[in-house]
Amino acid sequence: MKIKVVNQRLYLEPPETAEGTREYLKAEFSFSEEWDGMTKTAFFRGAGNTYSQLLKDDACTVPTEALAAPGWVGVSVSGTLGETVITTDIKSFSVPATLSGGTPSDPEPTVWQQILDKVDETQQIAQSVRDDADAGKFAATAEMVEQAVSVFMAGFSPEMHRNIFRGKSLGESITAEQLEVIRDGSFRDLYVGDYWEINGTKYRIADINYWRNVGYPESEKVQKPHILIVPDTVLGSGQMNTSNSTAGGYRNSSMKAARLVQIADALPDTFKDMLISHRIFSDGSWIATSVDIMNEVMVHGTYICTDNNNRQTSDTQQLALFRLAPELKAIGVNYWLRNVAGSQTYTLISQYGDASSDMATSTYGIRPVFAVG
Repeated sequence: MKIKVVNQRLYLEPPETAEGTREYLKAEFSFSEEWDGMTKTAFFRGAGNTYSQLLKDDACTVPTEALAAPGWVGVSVSGTLGETVITTDIKSFSVPATLSGGTPSDPEPTVWQQILDKVDETQQIAQSVRDDADAGKFAATAEMVEQAVSVFMAGFSPEMHRNIFRGKSLGESITAEQLEVIRDGSFRDLYVGDYWEINGTKYRIADINYWRNVGYPESEKVQKPHILIVPDTVLGSGQMNTSNSTAGGYRNSSMKAARLVQIADALPDTFKDMLISHRIFSDGSWIATSVDIMNEVMVHGTYICTDNNNRQTSDTQQLALFRLAPELKAIGVNYWLRNVAGSQTYTLISQYGDASSDMATSTYGIRPVFAVG
């Protein structure tokens, strides 16, 4: 489990764990320079109690007692140096229930077990290649090993490509080969988190086939295979509306009518010629669109600051990018989301990573989402 600590804020990459785990789950911390020289202690709150662990080399084992029951486990850190004490906020991760006991059986392997077996097999193959190279049996470079693993991963189904975060550079533009595997629906060698870096901006694959079979009327449902792209930073800034009013919602805002048109026009040419036009349900109506700002569900997986009367949407799932790498939600600047929060306010992600809202005339970053295919 990777945990990043910046000043007094804690950023947690949720682990895959389960009830009753013992002496297995490790917590590895990285600290900003304010923590240099500190004696650091981690606190884990679970199963009704709080347990502390002194960090050694910025790491510790999560206490067995904190994982003894299903539910949520909170994590925080404190550091001391003389009279100085630094504490962090609390972040939580889920501990799902598990089963034990029962009658032994010999069931058919589940799909998930087949996936795990394939991953394990991949790791064994990669390690075998490394061992042979170390033994001098052949001259294998790290690049050769990576290529061998990539070839093996190519056997995954297209659906699995949205459940793997890789984060590989794909070059400076979409190649003809990359466009071909998008349009044929195989998505070969394309995974969530992979990116094209253009003029210093990383345009990252955020999801795959997110809008497939979505749209109204029936003839407007998206059928083309596609990938969603979200840049790692904002591409500009602007107001949601020129007056402090959310009347008519996002679909009638100056952001949608004017500023996003400018953002779309300024996209790199490699994307503009293959944008997917689709229809979304927004503010009570279906509208045609291609480049938008995200809603709260796409980022958080749920509504947080959205007004209760503005929750019907066709974008009903969290983007795979933020499900697999939630730290990419926070980019150090405020940026707009498209949900109405009140009569004068829209939702946003603050520079600190929290869900927030502000006046429609405020000027914040624009981090668009679009699809190509």
